This record gives sequence, structure tokens and C-alpha cells, in this order.
Amino acid sequence: MSRRLCAYGLGLAASLAALPAFADDASKAPDFVPDGSIAAALPKDGDPLGWRQALYDKGIKFNLFYIGETFGNPVGGEQQGAIYEDRFQALIDIDTNKLVGWKDGLIHFDLQQIDGTGLSRYFVSNLNTTSYIEALHSSRLYEAYFDQHFFNDKISVHIGQLAADNQFIISNYAQLMINSTFGFPQFAASNLPGGGAAYPLATPGVSVKFNATDNLTILTAVYNGDPADPEGGDPQVNNRWGTNFRVQDPPTIFSEGQLRYNTDKNAFWLPGTVKVGIYDNLMPFPRGIFPALGPVLTGGNAQGVYGVIDQQIYRLSASAPDKGVGLFVRGSVSPEESSIVDYYIDSGLNFSGLVPGRGDDSFGFGLAFTHISAAARAQDMLTAQMIPGYPIRNFEGTIEATYQAQMMPGFTLQPDFQYSIHPGANEPNPNDQGRPIKNAAIFGLRASLSY
Repeated sequence: MSRRLCAYGLGLAASLAALPAFADDASKAPDFVPDGSIAAALPKDGDPLGWRQALYDKGIKFNLFYIGETFGNPVGGEQQGAIYEDRFQALIDIDTNKLVGWKDGLIHFDLQQIDGTGLSRYFVSNLNTTSYIEALHSSRLYEAYFDQHFFNDKISVHIGQLAADNQFIISNYAQLMINSTFGFPQFAASNLPGGGAAYPLATPGVSVKFNATDNLTILTAVYNGDPADPEGGDPQVNNRWGTNFRVQDPPTIFSEGQLRYNTDKNAFWLPGTVKVGIYDNLMPFPRGIFPALGPVLTGGNAQGVYGVIDQQIYRLSASAPDKGVGLFVRGSVSPEESSIVDYYIDSGLNFSGLVPGRGDDSFGFGLAFTHISAAARAQDMLTAQMIPGYPIRNFEGTIEATYQAQMMPGFTLQPDFQYSIHPGANEPNPNDQGRPIKNAAIFGLRASLSY
């Protein structure tokens, strides 16, 4: 099955550029149709009974998403295999002014149905999860919050069940990639309890956004420190439906400054964004992840500093300012004594609108490097004293190349290739007498639909 999957994915990727572009005339869509929705191309804007318009008139706007994908690793990993997984997502936004006359308020819900088998969990065993939708089968409440704006949108406050990966450490140019580390990067997912407040686990919290100027934004948030159960076990099992609403754990704090530059349409240089932030989980070490280390750890919290750069390096034309080539770079450092990942970096290029006759297609390349801290490696060394030849974790690398083809507004196909170096950061393979997991070649195809 995996050989057929690889051949099909490669053949599709080679032929996409030859497909004609579908005319995107979404500018004629009414306000109740979300941006980028397939509804704009359907008769009566996809609302033949008028229900969507009626709800919108009362302040209720919804957006439905479906992602289905197949991935396989014909080479490497813990074992070879192929999978299909999908996610159905419903986003609901309620304008409180329209609904009950409460000005500048918004109620938001993110509901998800997740199905299928994850390639990383069952076959590759890589830290940098192959797909950002991979999760255990579940009907899940993800985010649910109230958003209030003040002083002509200078300040906004979110309160409720929140996800840090929707607010912090975001690179817009990296969003094209499918591997999860290009979303919520692995340094935060590995270091924070339960993987942090990130897909598929949100947690109660409060965030404040301050638009100091048109180009400077400051974000600060406080989340419950563990979205599941700090006593151990799989966090996704411990909080299977997203309804634990834990508030008793020491908090995690994020703070980030965002500076946009060259944003004026007449600016001589191309636009970009720089973000600098910190995170700090106030649960003191040692935690269960290093139970045998004792004096090796000097104590402290899961914390670190990070930076993000998004820079456009080529613009296709003045009439299409978002088309061209964008560069992203992200990095983080964290204290060795209280981190699994002590430093991390990723980078890549995003190409948009450059394929002749396929003006809405994008393609890109990304690299990620996840380094394991000395404290974590020390734990492996203790194990190696009892099990001769036991591998010592060091780093994991990820290479990704992807092409997203817009078949019509709201519907895309995306062939994807990834190469995982040292999956699990050189962890032993339980199916191969404790030898390290072999480097894995991963081929996939994703279909995305927005309504």
C-alpha cells in the first residue's frame, strides 16, 4: 500500500502545475460567506434555504472545515505503514452586539471531530509530528471563549478555554507546512506539561492583546499549566473530550512583542514581522519526566525565550502584494536543567503565485532542528549503564517540501514529502533490539475543504 501511495503522491505533485487555475471571484460573496469558502462558488452562495444568512443577521457566523489526508513511510521509522486520518472542524462566532446589544463582544467556539490513525504515533515515532491534525479519535471541544474589545480595538481580552498555538510563536509563512512543529514548535510541545495549551488540548486561561501602534502589538496570556493530568499518562487520554477545564495547576505564562515594518504600500523595502517572546511554566522541577536524575537537575521551571522572523524577500507585483517569496526563521533557547529541548531552530521558504497559470497555488520548503538537553541525555546515560548499547538521545531533524494546489476556491489538494532524521531524537526502536529508530521518508496527500 505504501508503494502505491508514494507513486500516486509523486505523480500528482508532478501534474498539478499543468492544471488550469479556477477563477476566484470571491469578492462577490456576501458577508455571511467566510473568506476562502467553497460556498462562494456554489449556487445561491451555498445557502439555498437561507439559513446561513438568517443566522448571520442575528450575529451568528460559522465556518466548516474538513481535512482528510493519507501518509505513509515506505522507508525507516519504528515500522513501515500507511494511514488515513481526518478532522472535521466547526468554528462558530457570535457577535454579541447583533445578538443581545452587547457592544464589541464576541463568543467563539471551536468544535472538532478527529478520526483515523496517526503515522507518527504508530509508525514513525518522531517528535516532530508528521501532521498538525494528528490526534487520538475523539469528539472534542477545543476553544471556547469570550472576546471583549476596548478603546477602539486598542485592547482585546480573551477569557475561557484557550489555545496558545493560536496566539503565540506563529509564523505566517510557515503555516503552509503540514508537520506540526512548523505550527506550535517542538521546544514548547516537549517542555511544557501535557504538551502545553496546544492542539488538540486547550485549557482555561486569559489573554490580553494591546495594539500599542499600528505596527506594534504586545500579547500576554496566563493558562492553566497542564491541560490534562500532571500525574502521568497520555494527556489526550486524560482529557479525551476537551472538557476537563482544569484550573488547579500552576500556570503557564506567555508574553510576546510583535513588530511589523515596511507595511506602507509605498515603502521602499519589503514588509516583514519580528516577534520576540518568553514562556514560563510555574510548576517546579523535578517532574515525572526525569524521575531518576536526582541531583542532575538543579531545579527550575519549564521556560525559555524565542524569536520569529517573517520576511518577504520577493514581491510578484504591486497589485498582488501578498504574492511572491517569503522567508521564515524561528528559534528558541531553554535552560538545560529544566528542559527536554534546550534549543530549537526552524526555517523555510514560502512561494506564492509563482506557477504560471496557477496564481493561487503555493509551495514551500522547511527545515527544523530539535536538540535534546544535557539533563535529558543524562537520564539516557543512566539507563545505558544498565542496558549496554542503549542509544543516547541527541537531536531530531525534519525536512519538508510541500505544494498546495487550489482546485477551486475553498478546496485544495496538497502533496507532501517529509524526511525525519533521528526520529524520536535517536530513541531506541522496540522492534529492532533497542537500536535507534531509522531515518524515515514520508509521503502524503492532503485534501482540505472550507465551507
